[in-house]
Amino acid sequence: MAFNGTTAEDIRMAATGWRKRQIMEKYCSYCNQECDVEEVDEGIGSYEYWGATGVDVKMVEVSACCGEEVLDEPEEDEDEDEGMA
Repeated sequence: MAFNGTTAEDIRMAATGWRKRQIMEKYCSYCNQECDVEEVDEGIGSYEYWGATGVDVKMVEVSACCGEEVLDEPEEDEDEDEGMA
């Protein structure tokens, strides 16, 4: 489907700075496992400030398994470093 700026989905993609996502391996910062990525809106939503209205949108990537931040590489265990000392 082409982006033509007329449908509600096109408007949402433009408002959130949507771009074609590159497919990469991502890792959950909580469980340190490879995970699927979901995009969630953590913005405050509708607001009014001195009569001016707007909508705050903050799209962030989170892991599908735990809902936590995603990392490009898995974290190394701290226990492995302690065993070598």
